[in-house]
Formats: sequence, C-alpha cells, structure tokens
Amino acid sequence: MRGSQAPRVPQILQRQLHQQQHFPARTPHIPSGRSQGPSNPSRSSNSSTFHPLQGPPTPEAYLTQCSYLDRVAREQIPPNLMTEEEDEKRRGFIATLAGLCERVSGSKDHDDRPQATLKAFGSYASGFGTKDSDVDLAVVAIEEGGMLPEISLYLHENDLPRQLEKLLLESGIGARLLTRTRIPILRVCEKPTPDLLAGLRAERETWDALPNEQKYSRHNEADTEPVKGEEVPNRYTNMGPGLSQAFHSLTLNPPVAANSASAESATSRENQMLPSSAQSERKQPEKRPWLRERKLSPLDIPKSGVGITADINFSNTLVMQNTHLLRCYCLCDERVRLMVLFIKAWVGRRKINSAYSGTLSSYGYVLMVLHFLVNIAKPSVVPNLQTAWYLQSDDKKAATHHSELWLKHYDIRFFRDTDEIRRLASQGRLTQNVDPLPVLLRNFFHYYAKQGAGVPEGGFLWRSEVLSLRTPGGLLTKEEKEWTFATTEIVNDRVVRQRYLFAIEDPFEVEHNVARVVTHNGLVAIRDEFRRAWDILESVGRGRSDHSGLFDEVVEPEWEGR
Repeated sequence: MRGSQAPRVPQILQRQLHQQQHFPARTPHIPSGRSQGPSNPSRSSNSSTFHPLQGPPTPEAYLTQCSYLDRVAREQIPPNLMTEEEDEKRRGFIATLAGLCERVSGSKDHDDRPQATLKAFGSYASGFGTKDSDVDLAVVAIEEGGMLPEISLYLHENDLPRQLEKLLLESGIGARLLTRTRIPILRVCEKPTPDLLAGLRAERETWDALPNEQKYSRHNEADTEPVKGEEVPNRYTNMGPGLSQAFHSLTLNPPVAANSASAESATSRENQMLPSSAQSERKQPEKRPWLRERKLSPLDIPKSGVGITADINFSNTLVMQNTHLLRCYCLCDERVRLMVLFIKAWVGRRKINSAYSGTLSSYGYVLMVLHFLVNIAKPSVVPNLQTAWYLQSDDKKAATHHSELWLKHYDIRFFRDTDEIRRLASQGRLTQNVDPLPVLLRNFFHYYAKQGAGVPEGGFLWRSEVLSLRTPGGLLTKEEKEWTFATTEIVNDRVVRQRYLFAIEDPFEVEHNVARVVTHNGLVAIRDEFRRAWDILESVGRGRSDHSGLFDEVVEPEWEGR
C-alpha cells in the first residue's frame, strides 16, 4: 500500500549527508563590522559579557564537528517525516472537524452569524510539520474567506466556541476549551480514552450548570500571576475559592530551580547577564521544583495515545499571514525545512519546547532558525521576504490590492508569490550560499551558545537584543522596543503577563513578543541547552568520545508532588 511506506528521505539529504568533501575545510568567515557599528550600541556597550573562544577551530576539528552533525541529522530527520498515510489521516480528521464547525455555525438559531469552516495553519500548512505535530486550525468565514467577526466569538454558551466544544464531545471527539490563553483555543483529540471522554463531558456539564455570573466574568485574573505559559485551561476560575485554589495549586506553581546538572552555575551566570526585568521576576526558593515538562492533569489532552490532536483557533487575525510567510520561506530552499525539522526534534528531546512550563513554542524556534538563515549565515541562505516583497519579476504583477498590503492596522507586505518563489529557487536565484546542512547547524548552535570573537556575527546577545525577522539585519534592542520590564495587559478580557526575558518580535504583530511565555527558569534551561550542544560539538572537534549525545532525552527526576 502506498501510504504504508516509510517517509521518503529528501534528495538534499541524500546528496549532502556523508559527503565530507563538501564540507569547507576552513574556519567560518566572521565579519567584524556588526559588533562595532553604531547601529548596534548593545554590541559595544556589552562587550564585557563576551566570552571569547580560546581560538578558531582547526580545519580538522571543523570537519569533524560537521561530520558528527551530518550523522546525527541522518539519524534524526527521516524518522520525524510524515508519511503519506499519516498525512491522509490528518486531512480526513480536518474534514470531519470542518464539517462539524459548518454544522454548528450554520444553525438556524444564528442567522446573523456567517457560516464558518476550519482551515489549517501553522506547521502542518507551512511545511514544517512532523509526524507528531498537532494540527492547527483557524475558524474562517466560508463566504468571506477571512476571519469571523469578533462579535460571533464571545465565550458564551450560545456562541461558536462553546457550541463547537459541546458538539465535538457529543460526537465522541475529545474537546476542551482553553480560555486563559492569549486567544481562545479549543484543544481536540481524535480518539480520547473512555475515561478522558467521560471526564471532559462531565466537566462541560458542570460548566453548563453554573449561573451566568460564574461562567462569564471580566478581568478575573487581575490579582494573580495569570499563567506560566499561554495554554492553561481556565474552566474553574469562578467556581468558588476552594476549587479555584485547588486548580491554581496544580497549574500555577512558581518556578524555583532549573532542573539540570548545571542549574546552579547557570543561575549564577544569569544573575550577571539578565536585565532588571528578569531579576524582578525571581522567586524565593520554595519546596516545589521547576520541571521542564509538567505532569498532565486527568483532563489534559496528552500528546500521544489519543489519535490526532488539534488546536482550533478562534480569534487571531494574522495566523494565515504568518503561516503563508513561513510557507514561502520553506519553499525558498530545502535546507530551511530540514534545519527546522532538526531543531524541532532536538528541542523536543531536550524538553525546552513547552509554553505550559515556561520555555519556548515551536513557532519561536522556527523564527530563531529563520533569523539565522536570513541574517547570520554568509551569504544568506534565503532572502528577507518582508523587505523583498516588491521585488517580483517583470512578468508578475506586484501586489497592490489593499487587502494584500494591510490587514486591519498590520503591515502584511511580503514576497508571497509561491509559484514565483519556486521558479526562482529552481534557478538558484534566491541564494549564493552553498553550505550543506551540517555546516549551517554547527554555526547555528555556535551563534546562540556563545558571544565574542570567533562566533558568527559575534553571537546573539540574549540580554539586550530582540530577534526581528522583518528588520534588515534581523535585530533590534529591547530598549528600542521598550521591552525592558515585564508588564500586565488585558487581552480578550484576560490579564496577560508580558515578559521580555527572551524577546522575539512577531513578523506582523510587532507589539507581540513570541517568547513572552518564557520564564526565568525556562530561559536558563534554553540557554543551558544551547551551551550544552556547543560543548558537545567542541568535544567532538577535540576527538573526545566521553561526551553525551546531542539528542539524549532529558529524564527529569521524580518528585512526590507531581
């Protein structure tokens, strides 16, 4: 059967993997101008934070490091590729969910509401999905082809989010509406266990029985730290102090210590490296340790064992634009996709990809990869599509329609012609960079792990810089963005904590920090993992064999309170 075959290894892997003669037997070229230029004052004012290397690697060490990454990529990327059979199953589940959404939205009880369906976005639609990826779906109006008016998305029981949740549960599909998120999200699973489905149905029945003043309240998180990540359920916030306190004790535990062998030393380093906004969020030591992967509650939808999982997004205007932008980058060069798949697999094994626990979402890591490929790799692997949006060829009409330039007050201009991008990429006109994937991976880890002489572009300054994909050069400062102190804002009637310990600007919603969910301990864990990866590569370059594996899975110690 066609779909049962193993995923096809991309041709670029077949060409590049285990072809050592393609690795440049030289040290990387490191431009020195960026760290000294006046346009980047953080580069000169923070020179004391640099950690210069002992010296550039020898050609032999450089080749050995790349050969190691070559082997690891060959081992790790193919098993994460989605088979045709898996893709067909996802498309079938999407069609089922879309049909149920159309059924609810087309109800005669809501003639004033346009009929809606679901459309895939995120990694599944952009080309960066893996066989284990969730499916991200957005609610769109069928006739208008765009997002539904906000008025139809209130979180009342007779409006679309609540109605769709109820219909899914009645249909035997696991569903749980998350309202303590930056935007409303309905978490869904294809094949819930009997116990999970019964629990979700009982939870919904409990909510249905509440009086309206407890179901719906405004700004009900104003006096508390709202969430550690973006995606924490808020069903029980107003069900009385006893149950509310019990719920918060399970989900809002303050982090106290990074769970790694180097946590103590890393925390000491961060005391000197992080801005005052980081120090202001520090908690006094408590008995409860911080864990990279929190234990699921009985009603949380797990990552495996329940069929296909999906997140239905109700109120994000820009998700389709973000997805199309990432799709265009994916089409520019096959190395983009392979590098993203490698990094997503790595952060999953090292457990630093959970907004629940205060680390970074997969979307954030995609932006980190794109920043490197657009701005740090020399020459660039892909062009900046937001600054080159108007550089279409003469035989293509430039985008001039207002809807293709602005969405509400957001500037969504970018080079979005996928057919033209494919044509230019096939002709080799989008890049002059010929570095194979292992070389790019080596320099990627070096850039985020170290700062100073010998590091690509001097390294990323976590303390003071903001990754900004739309910006020429790819960097802004936190001072420029006024992202120097944590703030609290009201978003969709919820109090949202805006953190800036790690700063990644959204390509279109430029006031949104994609890394806002990263807590102090989450940042320490992320930086420790990049340092650990680079330490492994340095050991490989020295010919040592006593190092741990880059993809060794993090196993957190059991704690009786889990």
